[in-house]
Amino acid sequence: MNLQSLQTTSLQEIIMYFTTTNDRLFWLVDSILAIKSPNY
Repeated sequence: MNLQSLQTTSLQEIIMYFTTTNDRLFWLVDSILAIKSPNY
């Protein structure tokens, strides 16, 4: 996604994009937390 397309992207489309990537984002955060804290 380049800057020009980002400027024309509506807020709803951005929300939908992050909604569809929520699972991957949570997985990434869980992975980082698991690596940083051995008791996790």
